[in-house]
Order: sequence, then C-alpha cells, then structure tokens
Amino acid sequence: MKQAIDNQTIDMWEPTSHGGKSLYRFYVETTEGTEVEWTGLTLTKAKQMLAYTNQSNPSNVTRCGWEEMK
Repeated sequence: MKQAIDNQTIDMWEPTSHGGKSLYRFYVETTEGTEVEWTGLTLTKAKQMLAYTNQSNPSNVTRCGWEEMK
C-alpha cells in the first residue's frame, strides 16, 4: 500500500534523467574501429574516466570522450 508521501515513482522520471539530473556516457574508440561505451554515468564519473584515460594514454585508443545522453 502506498503512503501519502509516496507521490513519485521511478517511471515518472524522464528516460534520460536520474532524479532530475542528467546522465552521461563515456566512450573509447580503438585503432581497430571498436567503440566501447559506459552509460548512465554522472558528469563527475564521466570526467574522471576521461582524465584517467588521457593520463594512461593507451596505445590502441584513437579517441575517447563523454557526452550527455539524450
């Protein structure tokens, strides 16, 4: 049984948001043309992943980045 205070449910949120906050994806493209992505990230986590990838500088990564999911 729902309580009076339970006036919001997960299905009321927009598909691309999480509690009203935007979600992001981080992607890595390799020299073979393969793209690997992580979705549903916070902006902080996406930026951390980008910084770590740039710091590590993997030899088989041609590009990487993050973007807001729409």
